[in-house]
Amino acid sequence: LCKQALEDLEKSSGHTHPDVATMLNILALVYRDQNKYKEAANLLNDALTIREKTLGLDHPAVAATLNNLT
Repeated sequence: LCKQALEDLEKSSGHTHPDVATMLNILALVYRDQNKYKEAANLLNDALTIREKTLGLDHPAVAATLNNLT
């Protein structure tokens, strides 16, 4: 369900939209809870890249993503 929502959001808003980063983060946390750490890290890194570019390095969402990577 999360994957489909992510695909739909990417189609409508583009891959670099902050909402896409939010969905990537949510899906990554699901993967992390399923012990799929590599997949989770890949998604979190994508989310981090989007958030840094669109929101700036000092934004709380960037900090939250960095926290989720640890």
